[in-house]
Amino acid sequence: KLSKAGKNEEALKIFLEIVKRDPENFYAHNNLAMVYSQIKKYNKALESYEKSLSLRPNFPMSLNNIGNLHMTMGHYDKAEEYLKKSLTYFKSFHLASMNLGELYFKQKRYDDAMKYLKKALVDMPTLSRAHKLIGEIHYIQGRKEEAKKELSLYKKMTKKSK
Repeated sequence: KLSKAGKNEEALKIFLEIVKRDPENFYAHNNLAMVYSQIKKYNKALESYEKSLSLRPNFPMSLNNIGNLHMTMGHYDKAEEYLKKSLTYFKSFHLASMNLGELYFKQKRYDDAMKYLKKALVDMPTLSRAHKLIGEIHYIQGRKEEAKKELSLYKKMTKKSK
């Protein structure tokens, strides 16, 4: 809650205390890494995600999160590896599908992007960012009506959430 409220320094202190008291708590290491990511301490975030995965190698959330972090850092091959691994353990994981779709979008692999973005929407139909990227792919590929439809959905969804 603290991190979501922008109080990352307070959240960081709490998670550091938790992992100090319970170093085998893979979930706490994952959450510590998320806070490090928020404050752009990417190397510390990677260390914490790797610790989480050393304790629970098949934890889909850590696999997704480290994949997303690698994407943020421009390590696309590693990002793809972790995101795909996340989906092997949890096939209907909308965040991993969304992140993989976004990764492929960044690489201009539009057919692959579309596949995973649509999968993300099957698992979570209200995922507005997926609609936005699908709309952008339609536009890039010359399907203007489909693009308008998806971008309109995106706008409606983001207005509701504000």
